[in-house]
Amino acid sequence: MGNVIGYLTYNGRDCRDFGVVVSSIGTHKTPVREVEDVIVAGRNGTLTIDKGRFENIELSYIAMILDDFNMNFDAFKAFLMSCKGYKRLEDSFDPAHFRLAKIYNDMNPDVITFDAAGKFEIPFNCDPRRFLKEGEDTITLTTSGMIYNPTYYDAKPLLKVTGTGTITINSKVITITTNPTYVFIDLETLNAYNGSTNMNDKVSIEDDTVFVSGENTITLANTITSVDITPRWWTI
Repeated sequence: MGNVIGYLTYNGRDCRDFGVVVSSIGTHKTPVREVEDVIVAGRNGTLTIDKGRFENIELSYIAMILDDFNMNFDAFKAFLMSCKGYKRLEDSFDPAHFRLAKIYNDMNPDVITFDAAGKFEIPFNCDPRRFLKEGEDTITLTTSGMIYNPTYYDAKPLLKVTGTGTITINSKVITITTNPTYVFIDLETLNAYNGSTNMNDKVSIEDDTVFVSGENTITLANTITSVDITPRWWTI
């Protein structure tokens, strides 16, 4: 497959706003699974301990500016370097997914013609996951039901729950004891809140409450009247 020219969007800004286009070269990297090899005395080979996570990846885009290089490059670099921490990264080469990425190094341009055009690399340090955009769509349940995870990886959704009682995801139970209006339950961070109010003392979550690959059974009990689910599907 040859090189493709396209664009990226970072923290809500399209690179073309700065006269920048990017290449598809080097954008299809796979993260490394974190494992530990242990030598056991008297045993052939090694014992492999899987840490259950992937490591971050370094992803660089080859970028080009074809007009007014100095002005556009300075503006683009200033924007990128103003972004702190992980921000949403999308590109035109993989329109079904997005990443969480941060800028981790400076950019050194190679100016081609009289400061009018040039190229440079945009270095990102990325969360290993590629999130499915369809995983941002809300699924609402008002009764017990089934949700299908289309990926190979366990997902940790965001729940918005109305009512009190229990929600069972497969065999794992979430219990809400007090809920005046609604409560958000983030299974990624294991936090519960209502607006700015911390509700962790009103919610208990069993370990490893996730949506596994394939079918997942969700059971609503007691006075749970609805659950809005943002599934956060992801792949690598």
